[in-house]
Amino acid sequence: MRLNRRARRSLGLLVSGLWLSLGLAAAAQAVTFADGQVHVIGLLNSYPLEDVIVEDGPAGAVTRLEVEEGGLLSTLTGGQTSLYGQSEFLMTGGEVNRLSAYDASSLEIVNGWVRSTLNTGGTSTTSITDGQFSTIQNCGLGAPCTATMEILSTLSGSTLSNTHDGTLTVHDGQFGTFNAYQSSTSTIRGGRFSSFNAYDTSTATIHGGTFFGAFNLRTAAAVTAVRGTFTNFDLRNAATATFIGGRFQNADNNCYETASFEILGGYFSHRVWTRNTCAATIRGGVFGQDLLAADQSSLTIVGSGFNLPLGPVVDTTGTLTGVLENGDVLDVPFARA
Repeated sequence: MRLNRRARRSLGLLVSGLWLSLGLAAAAQAVTFADGQVHVIGLLNSYPLEDVIVEDGPAGAVTRLEVEEGGLLSTLTGGQTSLYGQSEFLMTGGEVNRLSAYDASSLEIVNGWVRSTLNTGGTSTTSITDGQFSTIQNCGLGAPCTATMEILSTLSGSTLSNTHDGTLTVHDGQFGTFNAYQSSTSTIRGGRFSSFNAYDTSTATIHGGTFFGAFNLRTAAAVTAVRGTFTNFDLRNAATATFIGGRFQNADNNCYETASFEILGGYFSHRVWTRNTCAATIRGGVFGQDLLAADQSSLTIVGSGFNLPLGPVVDTTGTLTGVLENGDVLDVPFARA
């Protein structure tokens, strides 16, 4: 272990017969663990003033850092703990200011508090059982990155992002905004989110969870919603969505530009509205308000027993009844604008 502590300059003042010493600290130095051993960080063995680096030991031996209750890393300086090579990091308690995993390192967080950002890169792997976070960024350290992250739960309202070629799975937890970028792949099985945003060529599959804000898809993102509770959907650019189920229950659902979607099932309490050149197909679902096709958009409804002839709908307004392809009964107002 290499340890470089802070250099200090002192200024002494004599006040009312008392000698006061004021320390002016230079920039924090780094503590490096690179010996292929296991090091435990606890109440009596902490580094709140230093950056911490964990690297492989001689001949590639794995160095492991374990932070337990009472342990502190870089909490007084705004610094970070960085993992390289195949190093390992286990956190069962304590506090870390900022945590970054590079290369093929691995993180396991059972509990504790990451005050600032948890960032991953390279081919690193991360498992989060619980804990508190401000920001979590899978592959947030830049490309190339194929890092994998699995979140079982978290108590914080952290911002969560998946970028580059990262793979992220969320089972439960309380989050702020979820963002998917580049060619990332995300699977959401549960949890509570303030909003959902997917960009670029990212893909996501949602099997459950509650999304209190808008469900936004942009550029060429592709998302499949199997289950879940949502406010509404908003698709733009060339984004695509498939809705197999779920509840969209608080606002109008909109599709703009060259975006597209297919509804196979689910509940939509408010208007479903296609605009510009959006292309949509409805094969199932329950609809509480009207279906509206505007501009040069297309809305194709697949089923049987319709009260209107098959083919293009000539009427500009009316009510459409019938049975959708999945067996759901359709009885909904429609309009063309």
